[in-house]
Amino acid sequence: MKNIIFFLTVLLVGCSPKNDLELEILTKELNCKDVKLEEYSKYIESEKLAVEESRNILVYKLTNNSSKTYYFNLYNNAEESLEKYIKVNKAYLGIYDSNGEYQKVNVSIPSFGFDKKSLYIEYLNYSYYNWFNEYNQNFIIHPHETLYFEWFVVLPFGNLLEDVNYSVELDSDKKYYAGVLLHSDSINHNNFISRTDLKTIQENGYEIFNGDIKSKNKIPIVFK
Repeated sequence: MKNIIFFLTVLLVGCSPKNDLELEILTKELNCKDVKLEEYSKYIESEKLAVEESRNILVYKLTNNSSKTYYFNLYNNAEESLEKYIKVNKAYLGIYDSNGEYQKVNVSIPSFGFDKKSLYIEYLNYSYYNWFNEYNQNFIIHPHETLYFEWFVVLPFGNLLEDVNYSVELDSDKKYYAGVLLHSDSINHNNFISRTDLKTIQENGYEIFNGDIKSKNKIPIVFK
């Protein structure tokens, strides 16, 4: 009888379905400059100052375990509801304490006049020509396919490469973790997806994903 129960348990575990879409952070940890928020402007006014201690390339992947092909519409009306996150190109970065409590993100004026193209090339170590591909936001993921993404983030300063700048106040005596979120909107897609993409979706029977996907893991933040 015990052997039968054991067999059934193994069978059920082995057959338990995965999530249709799985998001995973591949970066092991994120560096954060140990600086008070009131000193924020002092550091951020210079592109070079304190960057080494807080420079991060965030790498993550999205895997489609289903038999469906999904279209991700990243241009949408969700920006207001996602202001509590740090924008990292296609995704959003959330910061949590050891109790899982979300840490408030401050949104400020756009990027302080930095040359985004130069920062993109320098920090991500890409060529001038890769810069033009940065604007290709929406994407398609096919069945059993894995897509890889990366972007630059400066903690606690947020992100110098986005249209809106962010900052978050963290206590170096506490432990924090970061998670990634992807958001796609199918409700107002006609206002944000090109006619050619809409035709592609229709002709191929793709499904526009609607909602949020949170990374299955969180990674530690290390103070420098």
